[in-house]
Amino acid sequence: MKKPTNLIGQAIQSILNGLQTRGQKSQKQYEQQTEFSDYPDSLDTDERMLRENLDPIGEIPAAAYNPPTDQPTPTARARKAPAAQPKQSSFLPAFWTIASGFSLLLNVVLIAVLLLVGRELFVLKSLVADELLSGLYSNFVLMDQARITTEISVKKDIPVTFDLPISQDLVVTLNGAVPISGANVVINTGGLAIDSTADIVLPAGVQLPIHLEMTVPVTTNVPVDLIVPVDIPLNQTDLHAPFTGLQTVISTFYNVTLPEVKTPQDIPFCDTFPGICEYYFK
Repeated sequence: MKKPTNLIGQAIQSILNGLQTRGQKSQKQYEQQTEFSDYPDSLDTDERMLRENLDPIGEIPAAAYNPPTDQPTPTARARKAPAAQPKQSSFLPAFWTIASGFSLLLNVVLIAVLLLVGRELFVLKSLVADELLSGLYSNFVLMDQARITTEISVKKDIPVTFDLPISQDLVVTLNGAVPISGANVVINTGGLAIDSTADIVLPAGVQLPIHLEMTVPVTTNVPVDLIVPVDIPLNQTDLHAPFTGLQTVISTFYNVTLPEVKTPQDIPFCDTFPGICEYYFK
């Protein structure tokens, strides 16, 4: 990087020296033209006067050879110092000289900057294309393929209200003696047969088969404590369309950077002039 900087400095110094020399020459030429602006006009006037005095044959009359003494000769008029005229402004020539020099200097600086930046072409390309654009594109692809996987813990008391119908056959064991009045008693034993109503007492421990048919209203709180697994693929949600759209936008800019060009050898120009590319990109 040191060599191009010295060359640029030398080029700028040469341009400034040339502009200074050119300005000095232009100023001298302008002063000379202003000082002797009347000299050619006097010569043209003398030549026209001589041609008007020629006779038809083409001879010059004697009066042309012996001009009156009271009038100055053409040579004397030509050599006579011209009358002083006010000098014209030198602003415009100086302005155009400075503007041209400044424009040339600016172009040289811009070309030098482009050459210096061009040497870092593949470094800048790697930062923009390989790390920024390629990284964005691959991450959007991974986001579209991602899944939300987790476990949700549920701990809560849930109020429950409902009617519970019951229809069931049961066997009931008596806890104590149960008197029964007006029971129909049938006894058949030996020669004794009794079939009549009587008051009896069922002792404790007697098992009685019964059928239970009823509806029971239930109002209670049920405690819930469980783990619910969750697995949601993002490409099956509304986020799929934005992710694919971002991939398309990034891929467009990525392809503009010519991802197939990785080294100077991949440039067609460098195949024809390998020495220039090797020196420039080293």
